[in-house]
Amino acid sequence: MEAKRLQPVSTLKRRYPNEWLLLRDVAADELTHPVKGRLVAHSKNRDHIYDRLSRMRGKLGVLYTGDIPRKLAVLFLELG
Repeated sequence: MEAKRLQPVSTLKRRYPNEWLLLRDVAADELTHPVKGRLVAHSKNRDHIYDRLSRMRGKLGVLYTGDIPRKLAVLFLELG
């Protein structure tokens, strides 16, 4: 299902509201906010995305398109 072209994150957020997105070839702005990428997978279930992520390598990113709850902590790591 991987997209063949880079897509703006703004478009993906509109197309997949309140879903988790797995992106490849993520491009970020100067503040490191993702601005575009190739959609690999999307799901309302975060565990589906993290399972797929665990089997992949490369420049990847996970993005949630809804509002992040106040009590949720988010951690970003670069592995490899």
